[in-house]
Parts: sequence; C-alpha cells; structure tokens
Amino acid sequence: MTVVVATIVHRWSFLRMLAAFVASLLPFGPFIMDRRIRNSTAAEQK
Repeated sequence: MTVVVATIVHRWSFLRMLAAFVASLLPFGPFIMDRRIRNSTAAEQK
C-alpha cells in the first residue's frame, strides 16, 4: 500500500513502482532501493 502512495505523491513511473515492490520482498532490497531513490533525488535537485 505504501508503494502505491509513494507512486502517486512522488509521480513515480510504473517501472520504479514495480522495482520498489520487488525490493520490498528481497532481503536487502529496501536498502538498495533507498540508495537509488536518494541518488535520483539528489540529481534532480542539482
């Protein structure tokens, strides 16, 4: 449910939403997804 809310609020693409969902099922997936989100957010702010 949180992935859907994040998709709507942050206007993520379907591919990013799918990646976040899959990452939530993998043992270290959330850590990897968090790093990618931080990197993309930092790049957008520059």
